[in-house]
Amino acid sequence: MRHLLDNSEIYIIVIILTFAVYLTGGINFSRVNPQDLSGAALAMVAPTPNPNTNGLQIFSLTALKGPGIHGAFIASSVSDVDLAAQNGMSYIISYDPSVFAAGSSVGQALLAHNMKAYMTLFSAISYQPGTCVITSGDLQNAKNLITNNYQSPIFGGYWIKDDDVRDSAGNYCDMKPALQQLHDLIRSIDPDPSHLILAGYGEPVGLQHNYTYGIADVIFFYPYPHYDGGTANVANTLIPQMAQLVQQDQLPTGKTPPPIVGVYQAFEGQRYSFSDCHTPIADVVEQLQPSDIDAVLQAYQQIHVTGVAAFSMGPACDVHQTAGNDPAMLSLVQEAWSWIQKNQLQ
Repeated sequence: MRHLLDNSEIYIIVIILTFAVYLTGGINFSRVNPQDLSGAALAMVAPTPNPNTNGLQIFSLTALKGPGIHGAFIASSVSDVDLAAQNGMSYIISYDPSVFAAGSSVGQALLAHNMKAYMTLFSAISYQPGTCVITSGDLQNAKNLITNNYQSPIFGGYWIKDDDVRDSAGNYCDMKPALQQLHDLIRSIDPDPSHLILAGYGEPVGLQHNYTYGIADVIFFYPYPHYDGGTANVANTLIPQMAQLVQQDQLPTGKTPPPIVGVYQAFEGQRYSFSDCHTPIADVVEQLQPSDIDAVLQAYQQIHVTGVAAFSMGPACDVHQTAGNDPAMLSLVQEAWSWIQKNQLQ
């Protein structure tokens, strides 16, 4: 009996194996563990219909930069983290740096689910009155936050920009120098490129004033139907406009625009004021439906985002509900995860 194969036999085996992979449709995304998609993340490309999965799209995976296929802002309890993991989320953006502390129950839950947390620097920063200049004290605060937390085993990176800052006259001021300052401060302490720097933009005018290449590794879009003229306006007008602005930005030679993550509005129900988290705003009630989530995700799909994120899983000052105590809010997150598994994002 021969124990070695000659070259012609090896060639035939390779052909058979390649054809077998083709017939099975490649990787079945419905069977991929969502927690395997954490870190400096995997993006979905090249969808191929699989006849064995009733039309469910199958995806190849490529290591494009991005925090993950599905994530969320704010997970303030272990139950929030558990629900996030159950809905395919591999990361959170946290406004509370205590999650990185060794004894944090939320941090331990993230670690158990192999999830990452991104630390917001934006909420720790104030600007000199009427300007977009970071105060020296807050720059030191940011330095301390970076130094104290970037070596945490759950650390994913940094959220450096949220809502736009206005000057003393109420006009948009130029945040680009301050954002570049934060970017450079981070990299002077934490040069790890897998710790991604994220920046968020809620509307086209914010991008026009406060975005330029090099500020962040990944940018997030977060227009919300309630504030921005309804779902149709967000999906059909604002998201395409924002994508076009990023594409039109002047790029250094040989560079491409950064990956984009699309944020969908997961909160619903009675709204609460920013100044008082316990007093509802009587005339503002969200009425989002799963169809709203589908429309927004489809718009993000069309601009080739590398992932999407929910705002939010847990309570913020203006979002009193959580996915854990509000079934309607949880249904929106579940709808998003169901949509992701049935449709390609890129």
